[in-house]
Amino acid sequence: MSILNWIGDLFDSGAKIIDELHTSDEEKSDAKRKLLEVKNSTMLQLQEIELRREAEFNSRIKELEGTAKDLKSVRILGPIVIFLRGAFRPLFSYGLAYIDVMVFSGRWKLQDETITSAFWLINLIILIFYFGERAFQNAAPLLEKFLKK
Repeated sequence: MSILNWIGDLFDSGAKIIDELHTSDEEKSDAKRKLLEVKNSTMLQLQEIELRREAEFNSRIKELEGTAKDLKSVRILGPIVIFLRGAFRPLFSYGLAYIDVMVFSGRWKLQDETITSAFWLINLIILIFYFGERAFQNAAPLLEKFLKK
């Protein structure tokens, strides 16, 4: 559970407490409005902190790893490395797609349990990498049912 969800739940609990403590509808609505204002400002501050943290992380990565512009300054190896960086993902993806077609069409048999596990792990890593953690979290229950069968 993320901190933002936790804080949202905390303020929702506060709204329930307000329902129990105040007697008139006007007092309840006023207290809930104030609580909602505090919740929204707190969430906004946390999102701003998260954005700053992420920007600092990205600038630190650029500082440590360099950029493609840095590679252009290296005479012969620079353009080669830039090409390989750009070509790695499509080559790896097409290679994996070829392996998947061969396995799923039945032309290749995965006989060893270790090879089968590696096959599924590589496919899972690629799916997570391409579609992100959220897509994986949404698909995880389906994958779990599929793997149990």
